[in-house]
Amino acid sequence: MGASLAPYLQRVKTWLLALAAHGMNDESFALTINRYYKAGGSISFFLGAGAMTLIGWLLGSAIGGGAGNFLGDPMVLGLDFAFTGAFIGLLMPQIKGWLNWTVAGVAAVLAIGASQLIPGKWYIIIAALGAAGFGVMMENVEGRNSVNHSRNGSGNLSD
Repeated sequence: MGASLAPYLQRVKTWLLALAAHGMNDESFALTINRYYKAGGSISFFLGAGAMTLIGWLLGSAIGGGAGNFLGDPMVLGLDFAFTGAFIGLLMPQIKGWLNWTVAGVAAVLAIGASQLIPGKWYIIIAALGAAGFGVMMENVEGRNSVNHSRNGSGNLSD
C-alpha cells in the first residue's frame, strides 16, 4: 500500500509520512488512493482518512462491546458479512479495465476452489499470491505486446 502511495507523497516530510503510515489500513488506503487517482490528493487527506477510520473503529468497538450482547447472534442479522461487504465496497472503485477484472476473477476462482479443498484460511493466501502472480505475468505479456507494436511502426506504447 505504501509503495502505491509513494509517488504522491514524495515531497512530504519524513515525520508526516511516519504519522500517516501509522494510520494506514485497508480503508484509509482505499479512500486515499482513489482520491489521488481522481483529483490529486494531499497528506492532509491521507491523515484525515487514517484518523476517521481510527475513530470509526474505536466507536464501532465501543458500541459493539456495549450493545453486542443485546443483538444476539450476528449471523441472524447478516452482520457477519459486514466486513466482507465493506471490503468489497472499497475494492470495486479500484477495479478498472479488463486486466484488473481478469485478475479479480482469478482471485475469486482460486479463493473459492482452495476454500473447498484446503482446510483453514489458506485459501486467502493462495488466492492473493496466485492472482498477484497472474497479474504480474499478464502485465509483462501486455508490456511485451506494446513494445512489439511500437517496433512495428506505430511508435505508441499504448496500442
